[in-house]
Amino acid sequence: MIRQQRRSISAETREKERHLQRQLRQIVAVTLLGAVAPMTAPITAAVTGTIATTFATPAAAQGYRSPRGVRVNQVSNILFEAIGSSSQGSDFWCAASDYARRYLGAGWSQQIYVARGMGPSVTTNRRSAVHFTLDPGAAGVTPLDRKSLSANRFTPGDSMSVQVANTYCRSFPTRF
Repeated sequence: MIRQQRRSISAETREKERHLQRQLRQIVAVTLLGAVAPMTAPITAAVTGTIATTFATPAAAQGYRSPRGVRVNQVSNILFEAIGSSSQGSDFWCAASDYARRYLGAGWSQQIYVARGMGPSVTTNRRSAVHFTLDPGAAGVTPLDRKSLSANRFTPGDSMSVQVANTYCRSFPTRF
């Protein structure tokens, strides 16, 4: 009986901790990056200011780095750019998916659209960057009828779901 109570308490504690982590990510996105992210629960201004000041300031200075090493910076309220050191398309889609999911609160089935193809970064001096958006209408991008089937094609209007793009985050074995 006592063990069952402990298990339920620890499960509740873990769920509360996950909920607070989601809120913190949303606060970081809204406060520092200017992203529009739905808040899942009301948070007082004092808590928001304290958390944002304590944890988020260093993260904004460094930018977000995806599991495959691609940096992601917010360009505007509707655009973010993935900045890579290589031109591997899968790395850019992975970064866009991970950023949209973790920091913008996108669902797995939400589409990520290419707003601008491969070109120079507007937030750094790197040569390889791709702009993405979750809201093509607000970004002035006309969605294409086809879904992007090639990870290396970055035609404005191409899209991929967060879930499909996330599959590129997995490590693939290298052939010799």
